[in-house]
Amino acid sequence: MKAVLFDLDGTIFDSIYDIVSALNVMLDRIGLSPINEKQAEPCLGYGAKRLVIDAINLSANDKEYCSRLGEEKTKELLSFYSEMYKNNCDVKTKLFDGIKDVIYKLKEQGVIVAILTNKPQPTTDKMVKSYFGEGVFDKVVGQSGDKKCKPDKESALKILSEFGVSQDKAIMVGDGETDYLTSVNAGIHHICVTWGYRRKEQLQEAGATNFVNNSKELYNLILKLLG
Repeated sequence: MKAVLFDLDGTIFDSIYDIVSALNVMLDRIGLSPINEKQAEPCLGYGAKRLVIDAINLSANDKEYCSRLGEEKTKELLSFYSEMYKNNCDVKTKLFDGIKDVIYKLKEQGVIVAILTNKPQPTTDKMVKSYFGEGVFDKVVGQSGDKKCKPDKESALKILSEFGVSQDKAIMVGDGETDYLTSVNAGIHHICVTWGYRRKEQLQEAGATNFVNNSKELYNLILKLLG
């Protein structure tokens, strides 16, 4: 068996516009100025809690602003953002060019196709259903409960174990440092896409070496790495 684990935001979905829209509603709620997509890009990839904290501190231009708000207020804002975003996660979001075809071609070849993201599970499920329907992905794993976020290896290895896939026959595909480091921690191959929310230079600094610039390159490299 072979498996490809896909990140979500910046890899499958160009979702930053809906993310930033929800963040700005949250920021307005506490009297802070809106942020733009370019400002928000570095905040993505580490889970909703860190996203909210980083966005608040960024808007306030104060790295300690959120900590002064206190834990309870931060939890309230995280809950507000999460609900706002879940309800509006498919307004401007779109699939990156060609990515759907790659996923379907891999499915046709019997490759296990999964999603592994730090996005909360309810929003992940809604987005996948909205854009793919049901039954396309063999496994959809988002953030829930006390589950550790990427780059922790646990969720990746659980997926491989569930489907009987060896580490040398698995790939993590993503656009961020957390995706690359997940592949390292899990002992699997990596592919970094250049159409997401990190610059290639940032990923190279993290240690990534396998890059693709479009869906055709992605499909060809997947076949090459999986053999």
